[in-house]
Amino acid sequence: MGRKSDLQAQEKASILSLWGEKRTIKDISKIVSRSESSIKRVIRQSKRNSNTLFVTKRNGPKKELSRCDIRRLKGLVHNNPTLNLPNICSEYQNIIKRRVSFSTVRRRLHESGYFGRISTRKPFINQKNKEKRVKWAKDHKRWSQENYQKIIWSDESRFQLFDEGKRYVWRKNDEKLKKGCVTHVVQGGGGSVLVWGCISWNSKGPFVFVDGTVNSDVYLSLLKKHLVRLVYSKKICTQPVFQDDNEPPHRSKTVMEWLSKQKKFSHMEWPANSPGLNPIENVWSEIKRKIRNSYPLPSNLDELKEKIKEEWENIPSSYIQSLINSLPRRVS
Repeated sequence: MGRKSDLQAQEKASILSLWGEKRTIKDISKIVSRSESSIKRVIRQSKRNSNTLFVTKRNGPKKELSRCDIRRLKGLVHNNPTLNLPNICSEYQNIIKRRVSFSTVRRRLHESGYFGRISTRKPFINQKNKEKRVKWAKDHKRWSQENYQKIIWSDESRFQLFDEGKRYVWRKNDEKLKKGCVTHVVQGGGGSVLVWGCISWNSKGPFVFVDGTVNSDVYLSLLKKHLVRLVYSKKICTQPVFQDDNEPPHRSKTVMEWLSKQKKFSHMEWPANSPGLNPIENVWSEIKRKIRNSYPLPSNLDELKEKIKEEWENIPSSYIQSLINSLPRRVS
């Protein structure tokens, strides 16, 4: 039988408390699940040290890596985060001039807070666009929530029939392939639906399904038919600001000329590769999440359209307003 772990201070306190209640060594041993010799040893130590509780330090083997060695290991991983474990060990052994096992290196990295993780995906931004993003943020840093509440936020989003995102289910270990616990995946996603929509402080919409792809002619048609109707309605403030991203159809000559001629609203300059700032992106993500976790899942594109429309209508205005009100914090 292997040796049990050392008695902890709480266990010693319990033993001494029971001993003070005039319990026998045998009774105490049964209560705390420790040997009688251990109970006797605690009582002897307590008498010898005036009832002071302590945990005896066990002499273990000397650590293979010193503090200086661990600092070198952390520096190696910090400066080269893409190295795999064998390469880390190889380079590290060249630094400290001795052999170290994979398990030791892995253990010391975990103790230092380093763990292997999948790298975060983010859009590539060149230096020119980085400078534009910084300039845009500085120009809008002092904008209040009221300023952002005047904006009409727009965007397109594509919904796959068989979304490959994560979907959580409750199941037992042997129900891995049970109907309802499986997410079906087909090549190409099984078809998709393209949606264009807008949100603002007081309005959710318009919301339009788009056939095919969006070129400059299709986009201009959407603006003339749906954006103008929204601007002239009483659902939004006077002289709103229209926002869209920098997709090529949005920045075509015909679209930009038409936007520059509008008197009822102005057009907002938008930094490149900045989906994280547009609150309608959060709305699209929320709709996709709800569809992905619904049951039963849509089985064809018509059912997918109905589900998208249903979830769009169920998005509360308070959720949209909270997203818009978060923009000053995001920008700063």
